[in-house]
This record gives sequence, structure tokens and C-alpha cells, in this order.
Amino acid sequence: MKELITTSAPGNVFFMGEHAVVYGRRALVTSVNLRTRVTAEKIPQNRVVVSSAGYGKILAELEGSCFAVKRCDDVMKPAAELLEFSHQTYGMEHGANITVSSEIPPESGGLSSSTAFLSAFFHAINALYDWRIHTSKYPELLLPFQERIHGGAASGAEFASSVFGGVHIVRRKERKGAGELPIEMERVEVGGSEMPTIIIADTGVKALTAVTVGEIKKLREIESDAYEEIFDGIDEVVTDGISALRQGDWIALGELMNRNAELLEKIDEVSMEVNKRFGVFENFVPIVTAELKRIMGAARQAGALGVKPSGGGGGGIAIALVEERNAEKVEKALKKVAARVMISEMGAEGVRVEGEK
Repeated sequence: MKELITTSAPGNVFFMGEHAVVYGRRALVTSVNLRTRVTAEKIPQNRVVVSSAGYGKILAELEGSCFAVKRCDDVMKPAAELLEFSHQTYGMEHGANITVSSEIPPESGGLSSSTAFLSAFFHAINALYDWRIHTSKYPELLLPFQERIHGGAASGAEFASSVFGGVHIVRRKERKGAGELPIEMERVEVGGSEMPTIIIADTGVKALTAVTVGEIKKLREIESDAYEEIFDGIDEVVTDGISALRQGDWIALGELMNRNAELLEKIDEVSMEVNKRFGVFENFVPIVTAELKRIMGAARQAGALGVKPSGGGGGGIAIALVEERNAEKVEKALKKVAARVMISEMGAEGVRVEGEK
């Protein structure tokens, strides 16, 4: 049995397909090399202590078959629930001291920080207690806890990146069996020898995924045909994006990212028109905000191959695909208009053990 284990898992971004993926179309997601790390150490006391920089703390006591939470900061409740589930299902024979740190800023939306956390966290306790649960089981096992973090709704698409790493095609299943993940995922083998850089630009505005997705859902019920046409267009972009990735055609991929951004703006145009006519929302929140538009304009002007919002929008991040020779120029331009700029790469390794003893 391990005495100490350190694990990590990557965040992810959407190359293309967000929002349309909610309605049965495909999306392309990639892991990025911004990682959440978890260190779990065996201790003789019958207690579990979890400390997470920026999020809070859990203190629980092991009392036979019971897991008694003595302290839990609000944002850490899903982690406490995961620990309790794990103790009841697999058994925790000793106490543990668990620390969490992350390269993903806690306030940055669109990088799937919660999925990276759950993946690295469970991988650490799985190894520490020698449960030997295969990583292929992680998405279905962890999805209920991701749903709790997101207020009851989550597709699970991000697990393709945080658990398995690489680039994946994801699509919601029309039907799923009990306990099955509600998405299908297929790994994309990326071609080309020189991989481009991904520059992540954070607006500094908290992402409002639940709001933007909820708005579209209600407005689509009124004017479904207008939305379906746009979603079909996004799916066509994904089809071409898959081909570009397989061929390592970064120019084509960048152009497709720009096209996807245009279609997201088209969703906003349709939504604002429908909302104007029917007055569904007093304060409509667009997917592509003014801050995201400034970031996209700056990146394109500086020479990015393509740039688009990633995730639900309404704030959060944009991602720029950049050739290495232009990376410094684009980064400099984005620092003038974004709250935070992060340099990354596509297709980072999934959840892994980084050290043990």
C-alpha cells in the first residue's frame, strides 16, 4: 500500500462545437497542459483532511463504516461527498492528509477546473488506498459529482480530456443506460510534426454557462428552426475540423475556429431578436461578450491563425491558435486586452501519477 502519492490531471478547452453539442451535434475538445495536482499521504489518525488553495478545507473523521464530516467549506461539498461515497463503497482503512493545488486559476471559467480536480483527486485516493479502479471507469463514476458542482447539469464531455488526455470528438447519446456516461467519445489522432501553440485569454468576467445555455434553451423552444440551422452549421465546422486535425492543417483549423466564432455570434443575433419580440429575458447575456470580441480582434490582428470563445461564454475565456513564430506577438497583444493570458499546448497527457512512495 502506498504511503504518499501525487497525481495530476489537465484542464480542457473546446476547439469547436460548444452549445451545439447540447442539441446532439458533435464537439471537439482538447486537453491543455494546465494541470491540477493532488498529493495524498497516509496518516495514522482516523481522519481525512483536505486542503485546497483557493477553495477551502474539509475535515472528516473515520468512525468504523461512518464518514463524519466535521468541517467543510461550501465549495468543497462535492469533494466531501466523493470521499464519503468512496469510503462507503470501497473502504478507507486509514486516515489521509490531502492537498490540492492547480495551475488553472480558480476564477477562470471555460478550462474545466472542476473536472481536472475530480479526476486528479480520485486518482490519488484510488492509488493511496489501492482500490485498483481502472481509469476507464472514472467518467461514469465521477459524473454525479461533476453534476453537483455545476448545479445539477453536466454532459461529462470534459472527462475525455481530464481522464484520457488528447483530442476527442464528443457527442451526447440519444439514449443511455443506467449509470452510463451521457456522451460518446472518440479520440482523434492529430497529424503534423510541429504543433501550434494555444494561447488562452481570460476576460476576467466570470463565465455564465448555466445562464447562456438556459437562455438558448428557452428561446429555442420559440424559434427552433433558426437555431437548428446554426447548430447544423457548427456540426459541419466540426466535421472539417476533424479532418484538419488529422492532417495537421493548422491554417484550416484556425479558419474553422473563426467560422465557429461567427456562428456563436449568429446564435446571439437570433437570440436577441427572439428575445426582443417575446420579452423572455429582461437582461439577456450574450455568448460572445464585448470583452471576448476585443480579445478575438486583438488576436487576429496580431496574427493568430484562429480565435474563438471556449465553453458557455457570457464571460470566461477565448482560445487562440498560434504558430510558434507569432506566439510572442499574439501574447503581447492579448495582455493589453485580457485580464490574464496563459500559454498552453493541445493534447496534454490525461490523469497520471507524478510521484509515489
